Amino acid sequence: MQFDNVRFDNIAIVPPAPPPTSVEYLIVAGGGGGGCLSGGGGGAGGLLAGNFSITTSVLYTVTIGGGGAGAPATNTSAGSNGANTTFNGSTAVGGGGGGSNGGVTNGQNGGSGGGSSAYFGQAGGKGVYPGSSYISATRQGYDGGAGGSGAQVGGGGGAGGAGGQNTSDNGSFGGSGGGAGSIQTITGSSATYATGGQAWDKTNPIVSGANNTGNGGNGASNGAGGGAGATGGSGVVVIRYADTLAAAASTTGLAAGYPVVSGGYRVYKWITSGSITF
Repeated sequence: MQFDNVRFDNIAIVPPAPPPTSVEYLIVAGGGGGGCLSGGGGGAGGLLAGNFSITTSVLYTVTIGGGGAGAPATNTSAGSNGANTTFNGSTAVGGGGGGSNGGVTNGQNGGSGGGSSAYFGQAGGKGVYPGSSYISATRQGYDGGAGGSGAQVGGGGGAGGAGGQNTSDNGSFGGSGGGAGSIQTITGSSATYATGGQAWDKTNPIVSGANNTGNGGNGASNGAGGGAGATGGSGVVVIRYADTLAAAASTTGLAAGYPVVSGGYRVYKWITSGSITF
């Protein structure tokens, strides 16, 4: 059988898509736990965003930091710091725990600092930023709020602003006080990450602060209706790159529903530890 006259002029050979050489990233650490006994809000987990150069056939490990535990209702320790989140050699520092009256009153240092407990002279924790007395480095967050006279309590710092201070001696301030978070669109929709935890609010003494965006836990009172400080939110890692480039060769631990191809990007997200190879 001969095929001497068969032509293949109209057959296009499509080469495989190349792998990415860089990815856009968002890294958020675990938020700090809130304090008890007119407690300060926990600081948000540190937030880092930018672009990484990557290499094919290399396993990149994602380590997600959990939120810090709130201070127990019968304990005067501060809320616990959140845990660090790491990816490709970069570390977002866990948020600082909120202070509690009668014991560890000052907010703790962290990616964003925890807020102090009530009473004048108590200091908010320091965050990570250029010139910080805690860690002087690329900004990851802001300081926690300081206590004031009477029952004024400090909110936890956030990725977008410092923690505030409630404005009345009875601890009531309508849920304000936590430092602002950072609005990011890396997943394809706008979301706020790394908001500081609220200081104790007498009218609403304990509200959960955990939501997988690295938020700090809210502070609490030991009075009627109060209790332990809230646990901080866990961390997150998100990366994306153009969808004209090849999908990852392998992944582990991705959040449900990921990867997503949308808006011209391939998006990968982790809320638990995992890995990716390109």
